[in-house]
Amino acid sequence: MSSGNRFGFSKGTVPIPNPKPIQTPITIQNPIAINEPMPLPEPFIVPSTTVVNFTFEEGNMIGWTAVDELPSALNDIGPSKWSVVDGPISGKALLQNSIIWGDKANATPLGTSLIYDLQEWNDLNMEFDMFTNSQYRNGFGMVWGWKAKTAHYRFMTVIDPVNPSGAPPDQRAPLSMIQRRIRDEPPYYFTMVFKKEASYIHNAIIRYRLEIRGQNFKIYWNNVLIIEANALMYQGGKVGFTLYGQNNIYFDNIKIEGVPPDITNQMDRFISPLK
Repeated sequence: MSSGNRFGFSKGTVPIPNPKPIQTPITIQNPIAINEPMPLPEPFIVPSTTVVNFTFEEGNMIGWTAVDELPSALNDIGPSKWSVVDGPISGKALLQNSIIWGDKANATPLGTSLIYDLQEWNDLNMEFDMFTNSQYRNGFGMVWGWKAKTAHYRFMTVIDPVNPSGAPPDQRAPLSMIQRRIRDEPPYYFTMVFKKEASYIHNAIIRYRLEIRGQNFKIYWNNVLIIEANALMYQGGKVGFTLYGQNNIYFDNIKIEGVPPDITNQMDRFISPLK
């Protein structure tokens, strides 16, 4: 019988070859990310929107469009007379020098508007200087959220206590109001806020500021808040000026600046559009 144990294995030792040594340290590659977003710096800053400034020293009105009310609606059918001239504020200025006014019943201050037609805004700051020494003390204001003559918001203020003569006595000047245009026939506007006081004076340079945040509108006169309103239907639009029976009125040093929306949490930076 051959040598070995009872199970048939040899009593000798069979050598086992040494395994291939493992490199130390071992590095495991990171998984490949598909369509991984680029990392964002912290804190994340929403890019600023366009700022436009007008001093009118070039002598033109590029980008501005006059929109008069229909002649059939007006007592003085105009037309409006917008131009750039040497003004009383600082160098050249924007001037409107026509007494265009209405409506036929003189119950609603209507006339002419001048719209900056090259851009729309949602949240914004709009600042400008205004001066008038007209013999008339009728209406001046500004417009925003302009989609059309029949779809916009406006601030209007009137000094002359005779006007609008067709309105009830408690709705005549002096007045300041914020309104929403609703149609091209009476009633032309829905009044959101009405104050029995005027918000401008003659023979003085006044700095105005319109602030819009969300659906909140605020009007400042020389840094003093004079009137405000809220509008759930507001969806942005163009901006400009509006006049009622007011000539010899100047605008200068206009600045319109879009304001990015507030970022309340980090997820908003991915889903909140610029306004």
